[in-house]
Amino acid sequence: MIKIEKIDSQPVSSFDIEIVERKGLGHPDTICDLLAEEISRALSKKYISLTGRVLHHNIDKILLSAGKTEKTFGGGIFLKPIKIFVGDRATFFSGTTKINVYEIVNSSIINWFKRAIKHLDIKNIETNILLEEGSEELTGIFKDKKDFLPANDTSVGIGYYPLTPLESMTLDLENYLNSEIFKKNHPYTGEDVKVMALRFKKNTDITIAMPFISRYINNERHYFHLKEEVCKDIENFVESKRPAGKTKINLNTLDRKGDGINGIYLTLTGTSAEDADSGEVGRGNRANGLISFMRPLGSEAVAGKNPVSHIGKIYNFFAFYLAERIYRCFDNIDEIYVYILSRIGNPVNKPLCLNIKLLPRKKLSEDTYNKITLLAQKELQRIDVFCKKIISGKICLK
Repeated sequence: MIKIEKIDSQPVSSFDIEIVERKGLGHPDTICDLLAEEISRALSKKYISLTGRVLHHNIDKILLSAGKTEKTFGGGIFLKPIKIFVGDRATFFSGTTKINVYEIVNSSIINWFKRAIKHLDIKNIETNILLEEGSEELTGIFKDKKDFLPANDTSVGIGYYPLTPLESMTLDLENYLNSEIFKKNHPYTGEDVKVMALRFKKNTDITIAMPFISRYINNERHYFHLKEEVCKDIENFVESKRPAGKTKINLNTLDRKGDGINGIYLTLTGTSAEDADSGEVGRGNRANGLISFMRPLGSEAVAGKNPVSHIGKIYNFFAFYLAERIYRCFDNIDEIYVYILSRIGNPVNKPLCLNIKLLPRKKLSEDTYNKITLLAQKELQRIDVFCKKIISGKICLK
């Protein structure tokens, strides 16, 4: 069933208050999400190379337990490693052929950390793999060689488009703070960036947490000098986005001058996972890379779920994709919201309900509604191609 309806509301960008969050590359929750995706893609590709199709797996139960460090100006040491626990289900055999799942998981974790967290030595990471074979009921659906597998869960995917100016700026700002050019100009900053943006009418207040790397910092005065340079850079970047009204930047607001190393945000590695914060899959950004509190938020953890039958992943990615497709194909629409409900056992291209909510600038014709319905039907019939893009990484967590 596809149901399209007009909603009577105002665009989120016109609300007096809007709040948007983004947890950056090195945040412990984001680390768990991206590790889950890295492992799922690696397993999917291995399964395809052996059997021609993705086999049953769900790597959406990853927990990061923070380590322990001792920091000094100019350096520091690890006292306890960061622990990564990888749980849930995977397929270990194809017929009589054993698949080295543990090796794939370990190499995926090592490769991701080497790419993403530049100052973290992998010797300070301990991996604990708790994966087991899945139930016969769920693994059995992967023996079906049809293009569209049955959904292995009953759940809802939610997406929307377009982003508000505040959402776009929040996403762009974190990406900039973890960009090559920013890290080249400020090599003493870490990847564990968190951006929380508040807009009150036309004015914006942005709170940023971003650790500094201890080996680059000589003393407290040096830290605050570098912090001023970073703040100026951030202000220039935000100004280039030309937000309406005034914008205030607040960086590392827990800092306390006069308290020495205990009053500033230092890490050995660039992530609070080294000794301050643990992380878990599903507690971070949604499929579009944001946590937007004025928008509908789904309950599913997207990361790590298999990309061919688990609609907790497929439908959440697809909902954002479909909302954008409709917005770009039809004029006179301010906002689009897409809700997709599956029923376990139904083919993934046949949701139980697809609800499209439109906020039009002016009244839409019956013909427009019919065309939107046809577009949605067409995209559903191509969802197998969409799933292949998830496997390849062309569609991924932002």
